[in-house]
Amino acid sequence: MKYFEEENAEKIKAMLDKMPPSYDKVEGTGSETKLIPLPMSGADQIKVERERQINEEGWTAEHDDKHAIGELAKAAACYAVLDCSNFVTLKDGAVTINIFRLLWPWHRDWWKPSSRIRNLVKAGALIAAEIDRLQREKFREEDNGRH
Repeated sequence: MKYFEEENAEKIKAMLDKMPPSYDKVEGTGSETKLIPLPMSGADQIKVERERQINEEGWTAEHDDKHAIGELAKAAACYAVLDCSNFVTLKDGAVTINIFRLLWPWHRDWWKPSSRIRNLVKAGALIAAEIDRLQREKFREEDNGRH
């Protein structure tokens, strides 16, 4: 399933429309003054993407807890490193393939690079998922130690 298929485009747009802009820009003066919404902040975009992953892809806490050897962080690293254009030089896709072989934890069909911002948003949402997974793991360990 591709992210920007027609059926998902409307769902994604609806989710984005629900998010408030990160701030407004004032344009004009006097009676001509108006507020112009600026794009969502990076944190807001990551939040929307994480919600999409949970609600549309089914990557729930229970699902994420099965990835206990750093898969979520590795996947995030792939998307983040791919986007470092001053660090990564693509030559016939060789660097992408090397990153994929070294870090990508899942089948290649799940590797879906996109624009610079979109890749970083995916990376951020995957990092958020890994943080949540680690916190749940720590809580369970502490809870087991109390019993």
